[in-house]
Amino acid sequence: MPEALPHPPHLTDGRLVLRPPEAGDVPDITAACQDLEIARWTRVPSPYTEAHAEAWVGAQPEAGAVALLAVDAEAGQLLGAVGLIAVDRPQGRAELGFWTAPWARRRGVAVGAIRLLASWSFEALALARLQAFAREENRLS
Repeated sequence: MPEALPHPPHLTDGRLVLRPPEAGDVPDITAACQDLEIARWTRVPSPYTEAHAEAWVGAQPEAGAVALLAVDAEAGQLLGAVGLIAVDRPQGRAELGFWTAPWARRRGVAVGAIRLLASWSFEALALARLQAFAREENRLS
């Protein structure tokens, strides 16, 4: 059974805030996950319903994983999500997953969110490696 991981505090670079998902995020998560590119390149179900978002939010925090939303630090608008799965602390590694809402693309959201989560992962979890798997055709990643 995967171990329970410490959940990070709200992480910020002044522009983005990474925080755990909340029930009030369900409509925005649902809207973002209607995007066919998110469904194509991630494990997000398609079609994505509000029930999917409610179940995902309700399942957090998940043992052996960390899931955070990236929101605009000023406006509070959902911009994307980032997380760790398959965390293997003895081996010092985890798999990194992320998606960016269609309305937030090409603004450095994924890069900023990954940097924040990576810094926390290396310090708080003592991980040495984060792995992201992107297919060559997934040009945005």
